[in-house]
Amino acid sequence: MLSALLKLIVGGALALALLVPVGIVLAVVGVPALLLLGILAIPVVAVLSLAGLPVLLTVVAAGVLFAVIVGVLGVLVGLTVAAIKVALFVILPVALVVWLVRRLGEERPARYDWV
Repeated sequence: MLSALLKLIVGGALALALLVPVGIVLAVVGVPALLLLGILAIPVVAVLSLAGLPVLLTVVAAGVLFAVIVGVLGVLVGLTVAAIKVALFVILPVALVVWLVRRLGEERPARYDWV
């Protein structure tokens, strides 16, 4: 019990010690990259709003539709994986234990067919 708690505390501290610097590096690299991409997107948005607003709206609608489809499929895949995990790690072990208890607990007469 104590070793598991100690393992959890050490693992959490190690994960924090590794993840905090990684997060800082990602923030330092990501914020300027995001700012640069935002500045580069301004002319594209201006041209699309002047010349191709219907095209922009169509692309946005297609993107939203794609995102909804991917989200629904993701939910279905997630629920399927969850059902398989429940079947493998909950139902199957319980069924195996019940089967073993029934098999070992039943009274069987002695058979001497081999004699």
